[in-house]
Amino acid sequence: MSNDVYRFDEDKGGHLRKLHWWLIAIVAALLVGVALLIGFKHLKPDTMISDSGTVGTGTSSVSTHKYREADFSIDFPQYWTQTSRQPGQTQQYIWQDTSSPSGGAVMTVYEDTDLSSYPLNRLLVVADNNKGGLSLSGKVSPDCKNFTTSPTSIPDQLGVSTTWEGVYFSCDERQQSHTVAGTGSKNGINEVDIKSPSTGRIHKFFFTYITYNSTSPDYTTFYSALNSFKLN
Repeated sequence: MSNDVYRFDEDKGGHLRKLHWWLIAIVAALLVGVALLIGFKHLKPDTMISDSGTVGTGTSSVSTHKYREADFSIDFPQYWTQTSRQPGQTQQYIWQDTSSPSGGAVMTVYEDTDLSSYPLNRLLVVADNNKGGLSLSGKVSPDCKNFTTSPTSIPDQLGVSTTWEGVYFSCDERQQSHTVAGTGSKNGINEVDIKSPSTGRIHKFFFTYITYNSTSPDYTTFYSALNSFKLN
């Protein structure tokens, strides 16, 4: 009888020792896992999440303001301001970069206005994205003087017909202190037809972007504003 009790106590002690070591192993594994998780979190770079009130520039995010007009809305950086509406029959809306003391870029939106004779230095091809907005085809073209052949040998001509990506526009070959980029489409010269998703009406738009750095103009705001454009 004494021998049986001894074996029972011995087995019980063995099980307790095994359970003790299992608990130690589990706790150690948990501590290692927590340490790895904390280390990974510190090594992982922060991610910037931009909401609808920012414009991504590739290196930073810029706060924007949404302007709501009668037929459309459009976003501009906070340091851009809208100029006063000029009286007249031309339906136009103008915004200007106020961050430059020497005069910043100017963007104008023309609505339902025939400006087919308006000369440009560069063209950006756009189209209706079927959602009341715009789709951009590539980037703004190089200066049209680089790919336009004049019909005469007279230099610095105004209004020479040319094309970019199969879209016609009027090239301004004059040497000027500013550069005028504008939008065009297959709908016609200096226009894009956009259908309102709410009313079904089609409005004609023309967008220009004037910069005073003719060698290497920055079109980040131009692209962002056009991508934010939404017809009511």
